[in-house]
Amino acid sequence: MCPVPQHSWHSGVSPEEKEDVALMIASTIFRKEILVMYLNRDPDFKPEENIRDVRAYRQRNGIFAFSITFNESYMTLGIPMDQDDSDRYRRLDPDDKPVFLMHLAVDHLTNQSA
Repeated sequence: MCPVPQHSWHSGVSPEEKEDVALMIASTIFRKEILVMYLNRDPDFKPEENIRDVRAYRQRNGIFAFSITFNESYMTLGIPMDQDDSDRYRRLDPDDKPVFLMHLAVDHLTNQSA
């Protein structure tokens, strides 16, 4: 038996349901990429107005990452900061951190290579 639960789920359904299950698994695995691509194609999307919260957390390797929560309750998975941004975030005063995180989030969402 395969240790990956998605494989078991996909293998355990009827042939008629396999495509739906495969799409569900793919959308779960790639949800951040799909969401960012969708938002970048929406001409009315204004990141600053649609972001409810940006949170940072330290990863095991010591570098910070952040997640974005949108007004519609969509949430991205961890987006790692590069070393320079992580170091800069670490040195900021607590009052300046939310502005810095919002800047990172907007930059990530509007960057075509995100």
